[in-house]
Amino acid sequence: MATPDLMTPRLRLRAPRPSDIATLAELSSDPDVARMTTRIPNPNPPDALRDALVSMAMADELVRVIDDGAPQGICGIGPRGIGYWLGARARGRGYAREAAGALCVHAFGALRCGRIEGSVFADNPASLRVLTSLGFRRIGASRAHSVGRGGEVDQIDLELDLESWVATRRLTLRTPRLILSPMTAAEAPALAALSDPVSARMTMTAAHPMSPEAAAARIARAAFRDRPGFGLGVRLGGRLIGEVGLSPAPETGAPDVSVRLGPLWRGRGYAREAMAAFLPFAMDRFALPELAAGAFEDDAASRGLLTSLGFRDIGGTEGAAPARPVAAPIRRFALTRGALAAALAAELEPGSRSAA
Repeated sequence: MATPDLMTPRLRLRAPRPSDIATLAELSSDPDVARMTTRIPNPNPPDALRDALVSMAMADELVRVIDDGAPQGICGIGPRGIGYWLGARARGRGYAREAAGALCVHAFGALRCGRIEGSVFADNPASLRVLTSLGFRRIGASRAHSVGRGGEVDQIDLELDLESWVATRRLTLRTPRLILSPMTAAEAPALAALSDPVSARMTMTAAHPMSPEAAAARIARAAFRDRPGFGLGVRLGGRLIGEVGLSPAPETGAPDVSVRLGPLWRGRGYAREAMAAFLPFAMDRFALPELAAGAFEDDAASRGLLTSLGFRDIGGTEGAAPARPVAAPIRRFALTRGALAAALAAELEPGSRSAA
């Protein structure tokens, strides 16, 4: 089965296309790209780039174009480890870390890798910072031949293993405005303060009022254990403004996702921004082909949010909420990887705007 596009808040990591060749050849002909890679010549004509992409595919390397609406570089992972390069206009924007992080999520999730290797030239501190920020540790030093430099170069060898990834990685998802990460017990009063009559009526698990003790128990249940059945706090400028969650997977069907924001932050596009980061992470981390969600029929905002993210309506049922005295009609939704990729990719098209 073909590997799907990998999505981040700002990037689409997709398979190379014939129409990319000229642009990527021009970007990779930058001397600074060739100097910091082992295989890229300077200049890098289109025929040479095309042959390199074919060779990498034949060597069982996962190669993806880094696309923010236009091709900006290449990233990949394979027997040689993780690698990436960016053209001059895309450097210094955090794209390398964002792309490398998505590759790590995919490798440890869908590909079930136990370890990822990487190497950076000793005079490339920017790339070293990218990998060490993701949890890679130095395991030694070696020499490698650089085609662009025409000689041997000192390099630093690094490694990231699954155990360290799970045990030490701070689960943090970043968007242009938000940070999503596990909540702490100290945040129980802040979480409790987010509950209001409107959100209580529209969510199936959050009561109003919510005591700090109940919020602390909710945070404990939402702890990340590297499997479905956890929640993350949504933060703006360091302040907790909401939460997103992934339910335990039922025996049949897909896990449910949910998002809830405090009253001061609704209607500003934050819910969609948080879900646009959380959904691809969840699907790739746990190799989920599909996700599910529910929304009360009188909650037009949530139904519109789900539809904008690629969810399709699959029918109605009834459900309860702490603030509803009786069961109420609910619409059920399902989301496939392809539908999510299409919805997020549409935002990267020139002239596109978020609907949330």
